[in-house]
Amino acid sequence: MQSVQDLLDLQQTDDLLEREAALIKEFDVVLEQEEVLWFQKSREKWISLGDRNTSYFHTSTIIKRRRNRIEALKNEEGQWVSDKQQLEQLAINYYQRLYSMEDVDAIVEKLPINGFVRLTHEEETGLNKSFTAQEVEASIRSMGKYKAPGPDGFQPVFYQHCWEFVGNSVVSFVLDFLQQAMVTRLKGVISKLIGPAQASFIPGRLSTDNIVNCARGAYDRIRSDFLEDTLKDVGLPDKWVGWIMTCVTGPSMQILWNGEKTEQFTPSRGIRQGDPLSPYLFVLCLERLCHLIDRSVAGKEWKPISISQGGPKDLAKQISDESGIKSTKELGKYLGMPILHKRINKDTFSEVIERVTSRLAGWKGRFLSMAGRLTLTKSVLSSIPVHTMSVISLPKSSMDRLDRISRDFLWGSTNEKRKQHLIAWKRICTPKSDGGLGIRAAKDMNKALVSKVGWRLLKDTTSLWARVLRSKYKVGDIHDQNWCMAKDNCSATWRSDSLVADLPEEYTELRARDLWTHGMGWNLSQITPYVTGITRLKLADVVLEDVTRAKDRLSWGSADGEFTVKSAHAFLTCDETPKQRMDCFFKKIWQVVAPERVRLFLWIVANQAVMTNMERYRRHLGDSALYQICRGGDESILHILRDCPAMVGIWRRIVPARRLGGFFSQSILEWLYGNLCDENIMVESQWATVFAMAEVTQAHSSISGDTGSVMRVERLIGWVAPTDGWLKLNTDGASHGNPGLATAGGLLRDDSGNWGGGFAANLGYCSALVAELWGVYYGLFIAWERRAMRVEVEVDFQIVVGFLKKGISDSHPLSFLVRLCYGFLSKDWIVRINHVYREANRLADGLANYAFSLPLGFHMFDLPSDCVNSTMLEDVSGSTRPRNVRL
Repeated sequence: MQSVQDLLDLQQTDDLLEREAALIKEFDVVLEQEEVLWFQKSREKWISLGDRNTSYFHTSTIIKRRRNRIEALKNEEGQWVSDKQQLEQLAINYYQRLYSMEDVDAIVEKLPINGFVRLTHEEETGLNKSFTAQEVEASIRSMGKYKAPGPDGFQPVFYQHCWEFVGNSVVSFVLDFLQQAMVTRLKGVISKLIGPAQASFIPGRLSTDNIVNCARGAYDRIRSDFLEDTLKDVGLPDKWVGWIMTCVTGPSMQILWNGEKTEQFTPSRGIRQGDPLSPYLFVLCLERLCHLIDRSVAGKEWKPISISQGGPKDLAKQISDESGIKSTKELGKYLGMPILHKRINKDTFSEVIERVTSRLAGWKGRFLSMAGRLTLTKSVLSSIPVHTMSVISLPKSSMDRLDRISRDFLWGSTNEKRKQHLIAWKRICTPKSDGGLGIRAAKDMNKALVSKVGWRLLKDTTSLWARVLRSKYKVGDIHDQNWCMAKDNCSATWRSDSLVADLPEEYTELRARDLWTHGMGWNLSQITPYVTGITRLKLADVVLEDVTRAKDRLSWGSADGEFTVKSAHAFLTCDETPKQRMDCFFKKIWQVVAPERVRLFLWIVANQAVMTNMERYRRHLGDSALYQICRGGDESILHILRDCPAMVGIWRRIVPARRLGGFFSQSILEWLYGNLCDENIMVESQWATVFAMAEVTQAHSSISGDTGSVMRVERLIGWVAPTDGWLKLNTDGASHGNPGLATAGGLLRDDSGNWGGGFAANLGYCSALVAELWGVYYGLFIAWERRAMRVEVEVDFQIVVGFLKKGISDSHPLSFLVRLCYGFLSKDWIVRINHVYREANRLADGLANYAFSLPLGFHMFDLPSDCVNSTMLEDVSGSTRPRNVRL
């Protein structure tokens, strides 16, 4: 490439320019391959590809190799051994003994049998049914992309990205036996088999449950015969027992010693770390211990003690005398948390700070770009204290210290060298759409995590930890005033839980069914003074069924009604201040198709925080604001990026002539807003990308298509007619504000594209998700009324497709709507539900938008409306639209 560029300095020809462009493209590919190579070797999971962090990955790999290399060991006689062959033999002997039965006593106490809850016939049938191709694909896609490769040398990322080509071969190879799919099915029954004393690995339970209220998992000590006996006692089908035992006893082991494999050996006991089945097998075996304890209690061998008066019993066996555990004033830690029996101060959780600082010490921040440091800050530094924050409120000083560590690392400050923090930390901790970076401040994150404990306590009445707390603090339902009382003898966790606020007394007994009249709808006369017009519109799309026997359920104010830390954090940090028009362009910055470092630079520019001479002068860090290169004025952001004579010439060659008039006269924010949000400047390419790359690289001619870890390609998308004998139903929903004024629309067409009936509905006030579900319901209603027998439903909302295919829980706030749809789906006809892109659903989208001009209610059309005639003709003629889709 250098020789070609030397020739171009002498004379420019088309052949040389084409050759240079080809070499530059090839060089970019080599750079990307090099980065991926060292990324895989470094085993780093937190840094995104595409930001040229090759030097960081290389350094991480070297450090990891040095740290993992073992130079010497002590043998059984206490002598140091450094010979290579002797070291290998020591390692082999150790692990062979560890996984052998030689030192295990053959006399085993007779274990109790039939201690597990029996599986129902339906649950056994669900476990025994044949695995499907969809389960295989879901299992492959659930694996970590860059996990260790299999015997064929390919990592999971290869199969995930190339599933379209290799999927059938993979399915045919593993369909009759697949561990990950077995795990998915076992999850469905494991919570029934495991008692309340265990919380780890069980869906719906958390290991932190037992902190609020320890046996360490000795995976390598579980005997194969004991495991098989346990599986049979569980009542698993014989076929499943055989499968699992093949997984456990079939594999052989090799030790990777200083990068080299040793000889193979076959273990006779133990289950493997990292195997997706292992956690569930372990808790099943551990449950046998619970059965032994229950038998000892029933036989009066052990005596239960009460944690609180009238509360559930916990079990102890003359702890000091019979267990050999000595009494102590310091209770130590349980599951990584100190057992507190004194006042919390900044030293109580000093270990959390130490873990964060020690993690920083292992990183080479100088090899990372700011984009890389941002990823590490959000993914690693912020996640280390999460376990501790999940159950108790940390002291303010500790949270301030955590924020300071993250802030310094983000801007590259160290103890030896202090760097300028260009943007305030409070601004950085706001969402990206509001001009921040989406980093979560420790104080807000702590509140959100602790709120999860309170929410689960409100919802959970059966688990062990919830019964202990409810009994100790004498609380009942959510209206009980004891929820809001902080007594002197309350634990730190109880004081941390912000559960509920006081409710107006006159509404404590009011229920939703009291406001519903069967056959007529909502009767809000009792609370008319307190119901706004917006509330009435929101209730217009809510239907209550069988309310005479129904009970009110607690539901979180999210799309699916389930509490998440993310939604709680958003609630705690939301800013109700109306946004200015140009503030909304921040989200456009993060949508630019460019490397992360380019988007990060645009963010700094948008916050007007580039360290120019003018900014240095303002901060008293320089004695002049003059631009030293052209000396044409002060060094402002606009002067560097646009108004410098050198940059003016570059922009004039890039910007279309019709835009040049206003291009050089706007302020910095107007300039960014106009160029990032205007998609009509250049038809042949994405102007926002051209603008961003030119701003950073000064008119670099080739634009990277990297958007992070997700690969996208451009495809032509359009409506496709159904197969012969089928009707296609396209539906769509729309909401101005989400939630806001909402509508739905849809239509039926045959295999020739002919109109078979359509509708538009003005729904009142609701979210886009609710509008989409109403659209499906009304569409199915029309299709059934038209006596369609084979219908293919297409929706452009992936969540709706998931609801209709997989179903949702009864506690979901939209369960009533899904049940209405299932009422049609269960009838005597064939209905297929598919997801399509919006470009293939334009006619339904047009009907939904048309419904905004119609009165409230449902409107059906036997003939196509004039507003959609042109779109219908385009669909019939095979018109398509380009779209960037995931590989």
